[in-house]
Amino acid sequence: MVKKLIFLILLFFGWFFYTPFVSASTEVNVTYANSWIPSFYNATSAQTNRAVKNAPGAGLSLYITGIYISSDGTAAGTIIIKEDTVSAATQIFQTLYIPASAVIWSTVIPLSTPIKITTNKNVGFSSTGLTNHSVGFVGYTAP
Repeated sequence: MVKKLIFLILLFFGWFFYTPFVSASTEVNVTYANSWIPSFYNATSAQTNRAVKNAPGAGLSLYITGIYISSDGTAAGTIIIKEDTVSAATQIFQTLYIPASAVIWSTVIPLSTPIKITTNKNVGFSSTGLTNHSVGFVGYTAP
């Protein structure tokens, strides 16, 4: 009983002292000079090396600051984020496992450190097992 009471007291004080830091806005809204609006690709079947955001041109790179994914939940599958879907198709982010569910499934993955895409290469994805799904990116272009 004493251990339980001590646990509850520590839990309360931990929450009490931590709450002011959590309730204050900790989100950082950064706007980059060459930001682009979200680029999406909506698919109705599995995709192989599907480009979502085209290469920016000589001397420039895409910087991915967020990844958006949604699925209608009909089937489970995977999504692999790739750069250079035209030739090398290199995986640049962990494999994302999408569950089958009775509801529409979606997620947003904000990246505190942007993923830099190789100079003058596009960004896209490959998917397996999924039916209706969307993949999108937000970011900016810079040297």
